[in-house]
Amino acid sequence: SNQFWAGASDHTITVFDSEPPYATTHVLSRHRAGIKCLTPVGVSHVWSGSADGCVCIWTHTPVEFVTQFQCHTRAVNAPCYVREQDTVWSAPDDKCIRITNAHSYTFVKKVTAHTDYINSLAVVGSRVWSASEDKTAAVWDAKTAKFLKRLPHTRAVKSICHVGAYALTGCSDGGVRIYDSRTYDLVRELEKHTYGVNFLCARGSSVWCAYVDQTITVYDMDKSARPVESLGILHPCVHVAFMCMCVRGTSLHATPAYSSCAVMRKQRCKPLAPSPALRPEHTAAYVQPGRSADCVRVCAHQP
Repeated sequence: SNQFWAGASDHTITVFDSEPPYATTHVLSRHRAGIKCLTPVGVSHVWSGSADGCVCIWTHTPVEFVTQFQCHTRAVNAPCYVREQDTVWSAPDDKCIRITNAHSYTFVKKVTAHTDYINSLAVVGSRVWSASEDKTAAVWDAKTAKFLKRLPHTRAVKSICHVGAYALTGCSDGGVRIYDSRTYDLVRELEKHTYGVNFLCARGSSVWCAYVDQTITVYDMDKSARPVESLGILHPCVHVAFMCMCVRGTSLHATPAYSSCAVMRKQRCKPLAPSPALRPEHTAAYVQPGRSADCVRVCAHQP
């Protein structure tokens, strides 16, 4: 069955059915620190990373613990799976990207180009792109791990995604930049938002951009990156910032964060309605057997 995996700040991972009534199927306790990220690897495994730099590996059908190892000296923020090389690249707070064999779990290589926290990784063709607080995006050869290019930005780079031959970076200055992933040329920069970008999520030719000011804008890359939808999502309590999103089919799983009263929601281009509450401060990964998945940070309603 389809699943949501949610990693909490209380060191646990909870597995939910992805359809109503969102029943809890498993609660996993192997980490010694808060969960920072979850990512599906291949068709049968999920990797979880925590604030103490540890990685745990699980199978999702059935849900079972496989192994655990120390991956970084500080928090693991964003792993990505390079299918052609069968490796996992992990983005940490310790500034060094680690490459691990996805099958044997053995260390392959560490690469360094950033001088601050690494926020995001994305596989773009035969390259891996990384985004950092040091105001740059870096490009690496996915096969050799050779550093290829540094792309300067004016503020911290929060997220990277790709659509076709284009790589997009989201920056804390509110800008989204579109690059030709083959030449690294800046194709264009979308009109800057008033507030910073938290997360970019690609679905087909559409890019969903979550901003700090509680809005999500949808851009159509087939129509010269023209905004086709703007979702102003209000919340009846303190400030809400949408951190991460996962688009599946016609549904958007959005992440309200920085809120004492935030809920996981589904969006079908209509006003969002709250789903049943999950646990506080979660990071969740949607898993469908035989397919890869994206990650989404989820916060639960607290009365």
